[in-house]
Amino acid sequence: MTLSEVKIEKRVKLIESKPLIESKPLIEVLRKGKLPDGPFVFYAKSGKNGNGKKREFAVVRSIRLSSDVNEQLDNLSKRTGVPINVIAGKAIRRAVEWEPYIAQLGLVVTQKGIFKYLWDNLSEEKAREMGRKSGGEAAAELLLFWFKEFTFQVLLTATRLFGTEYGGIYDFQHDFDGKTHVLIMRHGLGKNFSAYLSESFSATLKLLVEDFEVDESENQLRISVYR
Repeated sequence: MTLSEVKIEKRVKLIESKPLIESKPLIEVLRKGKLPDGPFVFYAKSGKNGNGKKREFAVVRSIRLSSDVNEQLDNLSKRTGVPINVIAGKAIRRAVEWEPYIAQLGLVVTQKGIFKYLWDNLSEEKAREMGRKSGGEAAAELLLFWFKEFTFQVLLTATRLFGTEYGGIYDFQHDFDGKTHVLIMRHGLGKNFSAYLSESFSATLKLLVEDFEVDESENQLRISVYR
């Protein structure tokens, strides 16, 4: 049985006092578990393997949905071809990682075209000044409030969240070859926004790492961090 074959009107009853998920593959839990009527959702939970490295494993949790939400969930899954458990898992992750902080951080949602218009009507000097003000100590305070710590890894996480994951400001790509972290932000908002990002990240990275390089282009920022 695969997760995609389990229908929304079924759920797995999991006795949380027994560490079934850690000791057995999720598929085995599904095969041996009872499937009474009712909705369910799967989501990922962090843990550590024998080497102390972070890993994720699936946890089964049942939830109750209103009939209209359940119908919309079914329709969305059919329309997109994405399994219901994947859609629900992403929605729950967004609810805990992003939405509680939107109002507290003063974030607003606007159309990207309007956002680009605003940046195009700034001078490059003003864009760089805004970047320096938003980075450095200001960025450190924001990340401390959000994540309770200020590290390079936290900066990577925040950059991902503000990008494709939730914020939608840019497409974010991160690669690491064991020596160099390469961060790429493709935004399509013009040279002034690249200038803003460049100054903001430069001011912040100076507090975290010793050696890095920033390359600007009209619609992209590339940062190389040497560890």
